[in-house]
Amino acid sequence: MAGRLAHVDLAPWVIAWRGFAQSALGVPLSAQLRVDALSLAGHAYSGVAVAAQQHDGALELLLHGASLEGALTWPAHPSSAVPVQARFEALQIPSFGMAVDVAPLIAALGPVAELDVQSLHQEERVLGRLHSRLEIEGREIAIDPLTLEGAQDDLRAAMHCSAEGPCRLRFALDTHDAASTLSDFGLRA
Repeated sequence: MAGRLAHVDLAPWVIAWRGFAQSALGVPLSAQLRVDALSLAGHAYSGVAVAAQQHDGALELLLHGASLEGALTWPAHPSSAVPVQARFEALQIPSFGMAVDVAPLIAALGPVAELDVQSLHQEERVLGRLHSRLEIEGREIAIDPLTLEGAQDDLRAAMHCSAEGPCRLRFALDTHDAASTLSDFGLRA
């Protein structure tokens, strides 16, 4: 399919595409779309070219826009050994404090995904290089590791959540300039 769409919420679209691909009716599909507003985790990206291709049960999605540049690949059967891959050259994220709904994104990426972002941006700031691994098993979610390597600071974190109890988050932040780091997170020194 080819064309232009005014708005696409990426996570539900991917979930539907993957469901269709795994159904008995699933025939290999491909798409070349121009999306005026692509929503991802509650953030809208303007003017995104989307190319999607399905082959051997796997789905590859290429995204190209001013503040979003990357590729996502869903293997036919994601597992710890063969996770979903989300690789971005550049990714713009919402400001701290903005409402962000990550549940649909987690569902689209599950059960296992690795995320690599070469240049993570927030507003006019470059936050650095991000690497993370997400694993969902039953009613448990783990993000481990989560690393953000910036020019002035490095963040190492892990989060584990379970329906049985509260989420646990551990992190370490090393910085060369505490005032600048606090400012990057929207706080005053």
